[in-house]
Parts: sequence; C-alpha cells; structure tokens
Amino acid sequence: MSISPVKKKAIEELSAAFKDNRASLFVGAGISAISGLPSWKELLAELIKELKGHPGVQRGLVSDAKTLLNDRSKWLTLAQLLRNELDKSFNEFIESRFTDNGVKPNAIHDLIVELPWRAIVTTNYDRLIERTFAKRFGDEGDIPVLTYSDPGGVASNYRRGEKFILKAHGDAKMRPEAIVLTEKDYRQLVHKEIGYQAVLQALFTTNSFLFIGASLADPDLRMLLAFLHSAFHGDTATHYALVPKNERLNAEDRVLFKDFSIHVIPIDPSRRKEEVVDFLNEIRKRIGN
Repeated sequence: MSISPVKKKAIEELSAAFKDNRASLFVGAGISAISGLPSWKELLAELIKELKGHPGVQRGLVSDAKTLLNDRSKWLTLAQLLRNELDKSFNEFIESRFTDNGVKPNAIHDLIVELPWRAIVTTNYDRLIERTFAKRFGDEGDIPVLTYSDPGGVASNYRRGEKFILKAHGDAKMRPEAIVLTEKDYRQLVHKEIGYQAVLQALFTTNSFLFIGASLADPDLRMLLAFLHSAFHGDTATHYALVPKNERLNAEDRVLFKDFSIHVIPIDPSRRKEEVVDFLNEIRKRIGN
C-alpha cells in the first residue's frame, strides 16, 4: 500500500512502542459496526424504536426523542431519557443486541489478537474481541475481561504484565444494567470511581495508545477523554488515532494533540476497514508477528 509520511512516522513510532512492550489499543464502536453492531447514533435510533412500542409512553415523547437524535450535543440527554422510559426493557435490549452470537468478528479483530499490546481499552459492550481470542487460541485465549468497577483487578493484571481487556463502559453480558451510556453514568464514573481514574492514569501515561474505530466527535469518547485529561493533567504518553478525513478538522487535530497528546492520522472514509487492516498489518510486519 502507499503510505503517507504521516502514516509512516506513526507506524514506525508505534512499532517501536510495541517492541518495547509499551503500546496498547483503544477499540471503538466503529470496529464492531463493521460486523453489524450499531454505532452510537444507530443504537440510540434502535432504542427510540423500542420506545415507540413501549406501554405508557407519553404522546409526543417519541417525536421529541427523534429531534434530540438529530443534535449530537443532545445524545447523552437522549440516552438518559431512553434509559428512564424503557426501564428494565432497556437492559434487556442492550443484553440481547450486544450478545448476539450471530454477529461475527471481522478481519480487524483477527489482527488485534495477533499484536503484542499490553492492554485493550474499549468502549464497546460486545464480546467480539474475546470471541476472537477463543477462536484463535482456544482455552489459552481465556483473557481477563475487566470493567470500570474492578480497578483493583486492572491494576493487579497491569503490575504482573499480563494482557487484559478493560471494558471502559461496561459489558452487556456481565451486567447490562451497569453499562455507561448517559451523562448521569459519566458523572458517577468521574466522581465515584476514584480507583478507576488512577488505573486509567497509569495506563495512559505509560502506554502509547492506538485508537481505532473511535469517532473523536462522539460525546461518549469526548467524556472519556475529558475524564482522562482531568486524571493526568495533560502529562501522558504520545497516542495515535486513525480518523476518517470527513470527521476531522486541522484545528481540532491541534487541540487533540495539545490536550491529549493524540496524533490524528487521516484515513479514507470509504475504505475504513481496509485502511485499519493495512495499518495494523504494517505494524505486525515491522515487529515480526
């Protein structure tokens, strides 16, 4: 493949970090979306459909929800509305939608499990990464899966140098009622999970992260980045993010680097999957995996 100077530099620096055992991955919803799971906006749209058929819903509420869906800045408010109105049906929908065994891992998941990262942090609720490990390594692929509610387990695995997956927003199979989706959830995460904040600080200050499948404009990731920024006050390792060209501006790139030390690597939006696959393959070749 043709490699731009920006990509080449990022690949070289990340390859060195992987070789030195100081690289990790951040896996966003875009990777699961390739397998057929919903993006953040699509999930909210599906929940609105559930609301439409839910008993006791006030007249006009569905219409209001659709209006909120059209404004990205209102998505966290919309998520709270849907969680409140759907109640137990919300948890049942999340569990069913994200634990569907008919949804299969894709080529990016295959490459993810081959790389020698220290940790995977993901905002995804599904288990596609875990299933890829099981398929590739059998019983030996039984990797620890931890959530924000177990900072001690994360710290313990990290100190021992063992690979693990951190579900930053929870796991649909473990505890669908505890997933992080709304503004209230994020506030509780910031103010109540002090140990979790310390764990994230350790991860992001000592590892170079590669963000894949993450929309840096989505409110869930922006909240997480703000949470991280408050934890390490800008003192962090250098990170990299593969971002579609139509989802970024040069001015935003400068802010992301200044506030979070994230280098944005533009990719072709019409070839998202292929670009991520090519990028990971280049790293794998350079580190000899």
